[in-house]
Order: sequence, then structure tokens, then C-alpha cells
Amino acid sequence: MNPSVNKQSMQLVIISAIEVCRTPIVQLLKKVSIPSFTIHEAVGYKDDSSDNASDNWFGSELNEMPSVVFHIYVPAEKVVAIIEKVDEVNQASEYESKIHVVACPISSSNF
Repeated sequence: MNPSVNKQSMQLVIISAIEVCRTPIVQLLKKVSIPSFTIHEAVGYKDDSSDNASDNWFGSELNEMPSVVFHIYVPAEKVVAIIEKVDEVNQASEYESKIHVVACPISSSNF
């Protein structure tokens, strides 16, 4: 299949979060009627070298957290609904780490 200019405006939505947010993200994607997506295991990294050393129990400046990254190809009109649902989950979350979302236009594809 040859790459072509999209006839329908598509977006690549990337969502990243800590592992415990996997299920809430899957649920919100179902609420927005997203039929398919990809989930990747990831390691989140935070450099805490600038934080107070006495607050760091583990004595390490490098903190890693099991994380997930979602890749979702959707029509452009779905992007706003996804971001709104992510914002709702973030507002209700008890975790300091929030779900992050970004949307990128796709200028050409083979699907």
C-alpha cells in the first residue's frame, strides 16, 4: 500500500502514565468509543537530584516507576473527548503523578 494524504483528518494520540493508571485509561477510552489502541510497557524516570537528600529514603537520585504508554490513531474529532476524559480522571486521582496526553496530526499514512 502506498502512503497517501489522509482523506479523513487523523491524529496520533499518545497517553503516558504510571502503571496503576492503566485500567482507568482503558475505561476512559471505552467511554469515548475508541475501538483499538496499543499499550506499551515503559519505565518512567525522574531525576530527584535537586530534591532534599534527607527526604530520599533510598539514597538514590534516580527514581524509576513502572509506566504505560498508549498509542491511539483516531479521527481528529475524537481528540477533544479523550483529553476531557483524561482531565476528569486526573482531577479525581489520588496520585501525585498525572496522566499526560498529546495529540499529533498525521499528514500521511498507509491505512
